[in-house]
Amino acid sequence: SDPAVSVIGSDRQLEIINLVSSCAGPLGMVGGQSLDMEMEQQEFPFSTLEQIHRSKTGALIRGSVLAGAIGAGCDGEQKKALEQYGVKIGLAFQIVDDLLNATATTKQLGKAAGSDAEKGKATYPAYFGIDETRKMAASTVNEAVDSLADFDERAEPLRELARYIYTRSN
Repeated sequence: SDPAVSVIGSDRQLEIINLVSSCAGPLGMVGGQSLDMEMEQQEFPFSTLEQIHRSKTGALIRGSVLAGAIGAGCDGEQKKALEQYGVKIGLAFQIVDDLLNATATTKQLGKAAGSDAEKGKATYPAYFGIDETRKMAASTVNEAVDSLADFDERAEPLRELARYIYTRSN
C-alpha cells in the first residue's frame, strides 16, 4: 500500500473525500459555475455574486486547505482558522480574477481579456469599479493572512500564497 495514504487514518480519509466531493459538486464548483452561466446577461444583487464567488474556484481552494488540515490532524481551532484562510484566499482569487479580466491584456491572461463584460457577467469591477475592487482584494488577502495569526513560521508559505494572489492583480 502507498505509505503516504497509510499515514492518514481511514476516518480522516473519508472526511477528506466527503469534503472534496462537496467542494467540487453541486454545492461547490459545479453549482457555482452553473449559477455563473445562468446569470449571464442578467442583473442580480451583489449577494448572488458573492455566492458565485464562494463556489467555483473559491470552494476548491477552501477544500484544498481544509483537506490539508484534516490530513495533518489539526484540532478544531486550527481547522477553523485554516477554513477562514481558505475562504478568504478563495474569495481573493475570484476578486483578482475579475480584476484581471477587466484590466489585463489577452497576452497577459492567456485567455480572452474582457470576456466577462462581453458575456454580460456581473463582476466586482462592474459593481465597485477597478480601484475599489483592488482595495477589496488587498483587504481580503490581509484578512486571510490575519486568520493565520496563531500559527508559527511554518505557515509562512500559506501567507506568501495569499500575498501572491494579490500581486497577480498588479
